[in-house]
Amino acid sequence: ALPWALAFDGDGQTDISGVNLPRLFVARPLSGALAEAGLPTRLWGIFTSDPLYESTHRNSDVGDFADVQVPILLLSGWNDFLGEHSFTLYERIDANPWHRQQGALRLIMGPWKHDQYQNGGTRVGDVDYGPFANMDGPGVTALAIRWFDRWLKGDENGASEDPKVRVFVEGRNRWATAEAWPPAGVQSTSYYLGSHTGANSLSGDGFLAAEPGSGRETDTSLFDPADPVPTTGGANFHWYEETLGPRDQREVEKRDDVLVYTTGALDSQLTIAGPVRARLFVSSEGSDTDFTAKLVDVHPDGSARNVVDGILRARYRQSMAEPAPLEPGAVTELEVGLGNAAHVFGAGHRIRLEVSSSNYPKFNLNPNTGAEPEQATEFVAVEQVVHHSDAHPSALILPVAGNLRYEPPQDRIMELLAAVQDGDGEAVRSLVEAGVDVDGRDERGLTPLMWAVKLDDRDDMVQVLSELGADVDLASDDGNTALAMAAGAGNLSGVESLLAAGADTDHQNERGTTALIYAAHRGHTE
Repeated sequence: ALPWALAFDGDGQTDISGVNLPRLFVARPLSGALAEAGLPTRLWGIFTSDPLYESTHRNSDVGDFADVQVPILLLSGWNDFLGEHSFTLYERIDANPWHRQQGALRLIMGPWKHDQYQNGGTRVGDVDYGPFANMDGPGVTALAIRWFDRWLKGDENGASEDPKVRVFVEGRNRWATAEAWPPAGVQSTSYYLGSHTGANSLSGDGFLAAEPGSGRETDTSLFDPADPVPTTGGANFHWYEETLGPRDQREVEKRDDVLVYTTGALDSQLTIAGPVRARLFVSSEGSDTDFTAKLVDVHPDGSARNVVDGILRARYRQSMAEPAPLEPGAVTELEVGLGNAAHVFGAGHRIRLEVSSSNYPKFNLNPNTGAEPEQATEFVAVEQVVHHSDAHPSALILPVAGNLRYEPPQDRIMELLAAVQDGDGEAVRSLVEAGVDVDGRDERGLTPLMWAVKLDDRDDMVQVLSELGADVDLASDDGNTALAMAAGAGNLSGVESLLAAGADTDHQNERGTTALIYAAHRGHTE
């Protein structure tokens, strides 16, 4: 919130590129540091003088939406720092009988970050979400135009009968539709926290089990605000690309103040769709403190990518309007909301929960004294305990879904791209043999071979497509070949597969850049 408040404190957007934000973040007290630096404090003052934003909400809230009779299309992304608010709005608006009668509410949730519509592309963080994730493509655009034609022009085009909810399912990287959120048939399933010798860091033995009470009864860590857990990925403010989207969490998980609980490898894929929660039984030395929870998808190669995360400031555990201090040392039940998700954990993957007390600077640091962080001058380290026993069954609660209703590909080339994305070599061969152009292009001008090197773990498709006659030297609209894309992404195995297929190493794009130059420019010297 701080960068936004500084940038938009005046009549327009202010350039804050010269502001040393990391230094401001650690200033004590923060409110005084802003004034000393001569920075605007009007908006920030509104936030911090009214930490629950009650006066702001009273001035801007539209109540319970009972009287709102305006068609509403909610469009956001899983990696948008405002994305979770779309689900809050959806829930409140959906309770309005007028919207239900008129079919005047729709929710579209893609994989995007906040400004994806400006910058385009299908990559966020470490993940390229694939050929179905293009925000400015005809799928999303056509839906929006169809919606506006119905409600602005009065066209009876059937938009009122379209599915109410359309979500991009991460892990499968395809669109699914539903008539409600969460979708019908979702079951809340508990995975109980446990450990034998301790869950501290990846070196510990924390586990998630179907039943509570196995192993030791507690895990203990030290929360020191002077050494917070760094934000690594997530639905974060879009000005900070290096901390945005899915990221490998293994470096974070080396820390002793991060408790790590993991299932065994899944025998079959598991799909979640809906709100993710962590029910924690905790005790703390502090009169107030924070507990964070992060859901992680652990891939067979050991890489661990965040799915969704959340935080609870303990004094607000009962009510945001009536804060209540903790009794130091007493066991207290908390529910940490991690947010909504639609995600597939593949067969052989593992489900992981991280529990800690900071995720900084995504969330401001708790001084552990009961003082407001922005005014606090003293921040103290406290011992935190997570209890997991029959009496205190701490658990990760997942909204496990059955079969989601996935949208079929729009045309034959997208059907081929879907097979490439799924790594289904047999389907790829069948489609090409049935007449689908192995070098056909999607709306972005990319061929199946180009997508094979852009996507994670799909280098085997390079060989399949090459054997089927794919032209390894075709260029995209900006002149880059699949080899340049693989080199620029640091996809060494993809580069090797393309070279084995005879790719031209000297091809130049419209700027005269070869694959070698592209790789060096991106820092992939290997």
